[in-house]
Amino acid sequence: PEPTPEPTPAPVTAAEIISETTNTIETEQSSSVDISITLKNTGTTAWDSDYTIRPTEASEEFLASSTDFSNIPLGKTVSPDETITLTFPLQIPENPGKFTLGLVLGDSDTIISGSEVLYTLLVNQKPPVDIAYNQAVARENATPAQLALAKINPPEQTIKATTAENEGLISAVAASANRFFLGFLVFITAALILNIVIRIRVQQGHVIAQVMVVVVLAGVAFFTQFSFLENIGSVLKII
Repeated sequence: PEPTPEPTPAPVTAAEIISETTNTIETEQSSSVDISITLKNTGTTAWDSDYTIRPTEASEEFLASSTDFSNIPLGKTVSPDETITLTFPLQIPENPGKFTLGLVLGDSDTIISGSEVLYTLLVNQKPPVDIAYNQAVARENATPAQLALAKINPPEQTIKATTAENEGLISAVAASANRFFLGFLVFITAALILNIVIRIRVQQGHVIAQVMVVVVLAGVAFFTQFSFLENIGSVLKII
C-alpha cells in the first residue's frame, strides 16, 4: 500500500518578547516617555509590514485620558526567527492617577500570540514651580565667571541702577536748563535797566514805557520759579 501523505501543518503566528521597557512607568502628567519593545517571530509565517502595535481592551481607561495615541506600524516584513525592535514616544495623560496600558501586535483580523505587553502607568501631578529652587539650580550649574558677574551686577540691582542713572541724568539736564534761563533773565533784566537809565537821560518816554513792560514780564518769569521748566522736566522723567 502507498504511504499516507502527512497533512500540511497549519501556519502558526506567534511571538516572543525579547526585551521591553520596564512594566511599571512612573512619571508626571502631560509628559512623554519612550517605549521600546523587541519581538521575535517564533511562528511559521512572516509578519506583514502592515501589522501594528495596538492597544488592548485593558487600555480603555488610558485611552479615555490620552487622545494622542495611534497604532505603531512594523514598517517591514518580519520573517520567522527574525527579531524587530520598535521604539516610540508615549504621551502621558493630563490627569494624575494609575493607568493600565496593554499593547499587542496584529491587525484587525489577527492577533500575534505571545506579543502582548502590559504596562502600569503611575502618573503623578506636577509639583508647583519653585522659583527659589530654580535659582539654586542655576547657581549650581553656573560657571565661576557667571557667578562673579551675577554677584557684581544682580539683575534687580542692575535694573534699579540703570533707572536711577537715567533719572539722575534727566534731573541734571533740568537743573542746567534752570540755571541757564536764570542767568539769561538776569542778563536781560540788567541790560533793560541799563537801557532805561540811558533813555531817561535822553528823555524818550515812550521807549521807557515799553522797556518797563519787558522788565516786569521778566520779573514775573523769575519769581514764578520756572514752573514751566519743572513741568517739562516731569514729562522727561515719565518718558
